[in-house]
This record gives sequence, structure tokens and C-alpha cells, in this order.
Amino acid sequence: MEYQKIKFGNVDIEGKDRYPEYRLVFPEKPIDKTILDVGCNLGFYCFMAHSEGAKRCLGIDNHSAFIMTANSIKERLKYYKMIQSAIPALDFIQTDVLNDYNYGTFDVVLLLYVVHHFTKIEDAEIVIRKCYDMANEVAIFGVLNPTESVSFQWLINRKGNKKLALADKYFTDLFPNNKIEVIYSTVDERSIIKIWK
Repeated sequence: MEYQKIKFGNVDIEGKDRYPEYRLVFPEKPIDKTILDVGCNLGFYCFMAHSEGAKRCLGIDNHSAFIMTANSIKERLKYYKMIQSAIPALDFIQTDVLNDYNYGTFDVVLLLYVVHHFTKIEDAEIVIRKCYDMANEVAIFGVLNPTESVSFQWLINRKGNKKLALADKYFTDLFPNNKIEVIYSTVDERSIIKIWK
């Protein structure tokens, strides 16, 4: 099963339904917003935001297969009214955000459930700060929650892989002068952290 379910026009890819979480990220339609989705996977958040009136959506991921699929979906959808008028405003590129950094600024920058893949806290912090710096209005992070009262913790999943979990305290310590909104998941051990500029 795919990480993201994509169902638009003539595209129907089975996967996890991210729509409820999308509504937590965007409780209101992102009309006229520019959006960067770092670690976009198949591009669900970009496709949804674009269909709801976002001015520009750029999805980036370091996995070429995800970007090829996202661009293939975009090509299949370009004949549908929902995106044909503004196809250049929806784009997907393969790049590594840790080592590359020239995307410009966006109203909203998303880094959803990517941080836990980093193997060093220093690399995670570099990317978190880059995302914050690229955001004009808000940077939104999706993170795994620690199981202990700490600002960050290394968790071991069922497959024995190490995963980085960040508490809201990690973000309040990193951005002490910002308004921070925390939305705890009711289904799993995840949180959405919004850091407003």
C-alpha cells in the first residue's frame, strides 16, 4: 500500500488516506498561498492545495521514484479542468533538502513526517531551520512523539530501525520567540507543529 492515497480525475492510487490530516494542516483552503512540501512523497498535499486554490505548489523529495510518479500524476491530470489552467504552478523536483537550498520563499512550508528518518539530530535541525527560513507565514512540521518527557528521543520501530521523535518542547526551545501551535493526533503517536512567523 502506498504512503498516500491519490484520487483525482482519472488517477486512483490506493494508499493511506491523508485527507483528515490535510484538514489539520490546512483547516481553511490555502487560496492564493504558495506552498513548499519538503519530502512530498507522491504529492498529495500539493495536489490538494492546488485543487483548493493555492497559487503555487512545489513538492520536493530525494526519492526519484516518488517524483517521477508525482509528475506522471500531474501529466495525467493536466487535461482536467482542476489543474489545466495553472499547470506551471504545480511542480515536483528531486533534490536533497539537506544539501541543496535554493527554492526561494513560500507562504507555507511543510515538512511532514520526514524528520524521523534522519540519523543525526544535527541534520534534522539543519533541515528544520531551513524550512523555517523559507516560510513567509508558517512552517508546519509533522513529527513522531517521544514516549518519555524529553525534547527528543530515538525510538526503535518493529523492524529495528531507529526513528527520531521530537516533542513540542524541542520546537519551543529552538524558536522561543514564535507563536507555536501543536495539534496532537488522536489516532497515533504523531503531532503537527505549526511555527508562525
